[in-house]
Amino acid sequence: MQGRQWRDGVVLLLYEMKIKSEREYKDCEARVEELIQRGTALGDMELLSDEEKNEFCELSDALDEYGKAYHPLPGQPSSLLVGASAEMVLA
Repeated sequence: MQGRQWRDGVVLLLYEMKIKSEREYKDCEARVEELIQRGTALGDMELLSDEEKNEFCELSDALDEYGKAYHPLPGQPSSLLVGASAEMVLA
């Protein structure tokens, strides 16, 4: 999975971490909420430090990836099934 990193006002793409459990998912959600509250208190998410913006992007991407795998939208296949199907075709 690719992630995003903030540097000098530009979002860069990079390889990203993965959430491995529901507990990690909940911890990431809580941290994202903290960062949103901090950005709101500052008046804009752009006013977060570059480190906080990077963390926000990394966690958001990880939450999205985990959600697509373990909490897909109704009518959407899990990304785990889609990935397994692609691997079978390529084998």
